[in-house]
Amino acid sequence: MNKTQREWFGELDREGIVGKLDELLDYCAAEVDVTHRVYKKIFPHFLETCPNTVSSAALRHLASEIVPVNKDWEANIANAEATYNKLSDGVRERLVDLTEQALEHRNEHNMYNRDPWLRQLDWSGQEVRMTKGIHDEIRYLAEEEDKYRTAMALQVADIWTRAMLSQQMGIDDLPQSCTYFSAVDLDHVLRKEVNMDCVTPSRLNAITPATRQRRAGVAGPRGLEPLESDRSAYEHRVPVLDSLRDANAIPYLRAQIATDTTEFDNVVKPFKGSPSS
Repeated sequence: MNKTQREWFGELDREGIVGKLDELLDYCAAEVDVTHRVYKKIFPHFLETCPNTVSSAALRHLASEIVPVNKDWEANIANAEATYNKLSDGVRERLVDLTEQALEHRNEHNMYNRDPWLRQLDWSGQEVRMTKGIHDEIRYLAEEEDKYRTAMALQVADIWTRAMLSQQMGIDDLPQSCTYFSAVDLDHVLRKEVNMDCVTPSRLNAITPATRQRRAGVAGPRGLEPLESDRSAYEHRVPVLDSLRDANAIPYLRAQIATDTTEFDNVVKPFKGSPSS
């Protein structure tokens, strides 16, 4: 639909509008007709997506409202920013408080030695900080001298987690089809691939390519220090599904073919022991 006639309302004076009144009325009628035809086609889809009458009433109310552009609008923006800053400060204070509480127990080794999972971890620490985690891609910041140790830790932790889950499902050997990190990128900038030069119209100098270490070379050119076996003791845990297999084969099969977590939990629940106090 041609909307050039609409501009006449802002360009012509009163006499000009009166002179083209019939043509403008035809334009307004045509626009109403087109709007009505579009509305008849879209409105049924809207009712299918938002069947509640409140949704339609809210849109109708918003369409009839005039957006404030006076000082009240500025006050509204200021109030929204103040509320956002207040909530952000509350979140920041809460995180700082939790961090301070954790630091208070930093030297209390009994805190994690009493936990069967935490006491199997290496608490020597590395200068590493997580910066990003999206789906199958995570990024850590580490010192130059710790980059190979960090890469090895990521690979081991990745396989270890999957191996523990498989073992608890009654699979003692990690299946080769189980996905894991194919490689670890050792880079000094944040980019998608280590071989991207990142040349742009505003940055003509290419970034030096980095390295991608797979399992065979993740230890680095000089290798890694041997692990202290006393600090990395392994404690065997009975797989969750062993109790199902020993008690009755039927619940074990039902657990294997469960379609969701709710059904699985209902099968496993009678065979779980009472939680330790």
